[in-house]
Amino acid sequence: MTVLPFGYQPLGWKEDLSCQDYFSHMTTQLERLSVRAPYDLRQFQDAWHSLAETFDRRPAIFTFIESATETEKTLVTAEPSGGDSEVNVHSQVNQVGNLVVNWQPNVSSAKRFDLRADFAETIGGRRPLNELLWIRGMRDLRFPVDGKRLHGSTRKPVSDECLVSDMVCCIKKQINELLRQVSSACTLKVYSSLELTLESKTLSRSGVVIEAMVVDWAIART
Repeated sequence: MTVLPFGYQPLGWKEDLSCQDYFSHMTTQLERLSVRAPYDLRQFQDAWHSLAETFDRRPAIFTFIESATETEKTLVTAEPSGGDSEVNVHSQVNQVGNLVVNWQPNVSSAKRFDLRADFAETIGGRRPLNELLWIRGMRDLRFPVDGKRLHGSTRKPVSDECLVSDMVCCIKKQINELLRQVSSACTLKVYSSLELTLESKTLSRSGVVIEAMVVDWAIART
């Protein structure tokens, strides 16, 4: 087990926590250390800002699902919700370092959602219609984390590794929750996803053991 600098106390990966649980914990910890998010987060500002925005952003696929479900209720011969509908999901970190999780319907899903062949090129609001999640600055959350330490007005050191671990967990939880919602209406095929490498770590001074802290991540084919 590796000893980390005292300051921010991470949660590590916990199956029973939600994306909102992680974000609330991070906010509380940063406030305790007098770190203003996102202003004091330096290279992590973009990722934090994008993550915060996901709670107010609703992917277009849910509008399509709701519309299709309402239409099916009025048709006596309608196929059961889902039917042969299939959605393919791909994740990638693009050339500018942003995490993009996209979905693509099969022929049955495209018909069910009444989508044109070029629908993925259409922008709904500020984001493409086939986008499930977008996190700007994901590459700044790469391990090993830059050695800089974040400081609030109290000058208490905050371990970058501890904060980044919780940020990555929060993003992974957000992806899982979105996929779970989509899977209730369609068959999902996930071709690539965010995978985490977890290790047990001990916090210095407090001696608290974090059983499953993120020490690396990658986009892997599934």
